[in-house]
Amino acid sequence: MAGQPSGSGSESIQIVKLHAFGNWREVQSRTMPGQIYYYNRLTEISTWDKPQEWLDYEARQARLERERRDTTLLSEPEQQSDGNE
Repeated sequence: MAGQPSGSGSESIQIVKLHAFGNWREVQSRTMPGQIYYYNRLTEISTWDKPQEWLDYEARQARLERERRDTTLLSEPEQQSDGNE
């Protein structure tokens, strides 16, 4: 399928881009096309920088995905030789 990584399932990494996290959401600026800001619906605070708790969550998810991938790679059986060395 076009646009997807090739290879076996153990090689592909699925990263999901969030457009909302907790009370925060990603918003396209109407006055600055192409620019994204972050809005907290609870506190009504807006910021150009991604909130730290969102960054921390993404870092944790990336670390867990790397650990899962590494564990999968380590648990795959090695190719066995046919004894004709």
